[in-house]
Amino acid sequence: FDLPADVDIAGVTFEKIEFTDDESKPRSSGNFGGTYLFNPQSNAHLGTLTIQSCVVRYKRGVLRIRSTNVVDNVVIDDCIFEYIGGYGITNVDNGDAAIHNIKVSNSTFANCVRMFVNTKNKSAGCTQSVDIRNCTFVYFSQPSRGIIELQDDEIPGGITMKNCLFGPAGELYNKGDVGEGATGIKGWTGAVAPTASDIYYTSDFVKRMNAEGTDVDNYIEGTVLSTDVTGTFKNPQPGVDAEGNPTLDPGDYTLISDEANKFKAGDPRWLK
Repeated sequence: FDLPADVDIAGVTFEKIEFTDDESKPRSSGNFGGTYLFNPQSNAHLGTLTIQSCVVRYKRGVLRIRSTNVVDNVVIDDCIFEYIGGYGITNVDNGDAAIHNIKVSNSTFANCVRMFVNTKNKSAGCTQSVDIRNCTFVYFSQPSRGIIELQDDEIPGGITMKNCLFGPAGELYNKGDVGEGATGIKGWTGAVAPTASDIYYTSDFVKRMNAEGTDVDNYIEGTVLSTDVTGTFKNPQPGVDAEGNPTLDPGDYTLISDEANKFKAGDPRWLK
């Protein structure tokens, strides 16, 4: 989806829609088909983009904004995002573009190369607030990157995270960043640290270490569960085909860990 040039729109809502790939750009090709859900490049202004109760799979990115586009609010609730490529969930991809406020709740992100990204516009006021709560993340970002990659000089309303459950990083379940040789992932990149509470990690989540191999890089403090990814979720690794390639089938992130269920960790749809 795009926007006409120079328009000013109060809001766009996607509700109860399942987005997937098509035969001309299959999920098995680069960046899961290379398409976007929303990719405006038209110098437009959008008040609020709402994604409500949707399933989004096999996209290069979900919201990528370019040129001088400005989105005031991105609101995501009760959604599943799987197999999202290198442009992530939100991406400010021009120095004159902006996404001001991001609010995400009751949602799951799995097999995503990147998450929330702004590396082009670091000026004060580009990102004004971020609120992420009751979310589950599994194989959700490339190793060495950050959970949040918002490199604004300041974010006036801060970054808030509450009741989020993290499995290991790695953009695909067959590339999970676990075990010997894992490089780990940062909690955030940029000048603004999240304010976080009720954060949970599977036992095989790997923290990014500093150059000396001692302290961690921007680690978000949380509770480490006694179970790894396969002991926490019902089917986080859907499998591989005869050639050893990932099938890219939907996963099942139902919590099979009594501990995780006790904490009511992450996206509530998966609680038993």
